[in-house]
Amino acid sequence: MNGSYSIGSNSGIDTLVYIYNNSFNMSNPNQNLLRKGDDSSEENQFQLKVFLYSEHNYILVVTTEKPRKTGSFSVAAAGLGYITLV
Repeated sequence: MNGSYSIGSNSGIDTLVYIYNNSFNMSNPNQNLLRKGDDSSEENQFQLKVFLYSEHNYILVVTTEKPRKTGSFSVAAAGLGYITLV
């Protein structure tokens, strides 16, 4: 369903998120970029609000603030319609 969605993280590490429309090109990370988010939520977590269209595919890229930093994380999404994270 078209509408506004919230995407957030749960992690012990400082995470960043980027959401792309249809494809992600590592050699041109600004291509197809819809929104980016950082640790604007509590405890170094990202919180991103974005308007999504039901007939589109989106790519969610999650990375860390610092190079070579690793750790576990989870992503949650909520909005008007059903969301599948693969």
